Amino acid sequence: MKRVLIYAFALLTLVFSSCEKMSNETTYTFIENSSGYEYLESEAPTGTKVTLEYVISEYTESGLKIASNMVRNLPSGTTKKFKATEEAYYVTVKMQIELIAGNKSYDDVRYVANVFLLKQNGHTNIEITDKTLFQTREPGV
Repeated sequence: MKRVLIYAFALLTLVFSSCEKMSNETTYTFIENSSGYEYLESEAPTGTKVTLEYVISEYTESGLKIASNMVRNLPSGTTKKFKATEEAYYVTVKMQIELIAGNKSYDDVRYVANVFLLKQNGHTNIEITDKTLFQTREPGV
């Protein structure tokens, strides 16, 4: 009887530990590997406030926008990890640039030219480099 209880306990421990390892979390990491922010800061006239912001928008498989995350003024080599919402299927990345000097300002919006399909119950890297293509319209699947 004692052996049966030990085996039952071992089996239950194995079952519960394997359930913990099966993650149903979908995550992604935004990787800033471009020189964008540093370039804008170095080229802007003295006293100019520079903002380079990325908005990562999550969408369902049917194209419904369900969440957004934002990162701002990241130096090259910076990473930021996010947990996707449960229904997230793909993400898009929007880049917003704002320069303010005195009473003058300039802003521009661009989108990464492709969407990033998320690995369901897994991890996806979203990397921005100096070779990343941007466009003026948000891409779709």
